Amino acid sequence: IATAEQIALMGKVNDDWSQEYNKAYYVLTADIQLNDVENYENWKETPPEYQWKPVGNSFKGSFDGDGHVLSGLYTEAADGNDYTGMFGHVTGTIQNLTLRDTYSAGSEAAPLAYLVEKTGVIDHCVAEGNAIARSYAGGLVNSLNNRAHMRNCYVMGTVSSKTRAGGLVVSSGGTMENCYVNAQVLNAKQKGGIAARV
Repeated sequence: IATAEQIALMGKVNDDWSQEYNKAYYVLTADIQLNDVENYENWKETPPEYQWKPVGNSFKGSFDGDGHVLSGLYTEAADGNDYTGMFGHVTGTIQNLTLRDTYSAGSEAAPLAYLVEKTGVIDHCVAEGNAIARSYAGGLVNSLNNRAHMRNCYVMGTVSSKTRAGGLVVSSGGTMENCYVNAQVLNAKQKGGIAARV
């Protein structure tokens, strides 16, 4: 389990994100628990201690989870224009990562990334949790655009929004292959098991 000091350091890395860090190659070497997940199902009413700030305005590097689990990720945007997720904009690669017991809420919510575009790749990533949004909610990623790719990904949990909700993504102009969804997609006016809009 990550200590309070480690959580604080993660926040500092986010705040001090630079072009040097933005293009680097990262490997997760152990499972990390960001919050106590015992009360995970009630985070909507009782938020956990630590809230995650999305990494990087435009992540161009590579993040390899190396088969590890990151659990207890909690992101909630108070501002209606803000997005949530472990990452913000991604044009690099995120792979081999499982997000477990996650909670993402805001105007536009997704646990892994808000926007994957251009040369961005999401490969062998899993999300198990809840994405709840006022406008757009995706089970893994909010938007997969342009030439971006998603492959070998899996989602389970609940995806809910008033406007658009997709089990894997809200909207996709990129390519998706060998992906699987076992999630409840709820409430949205426009929704889809994989994507709300392609």
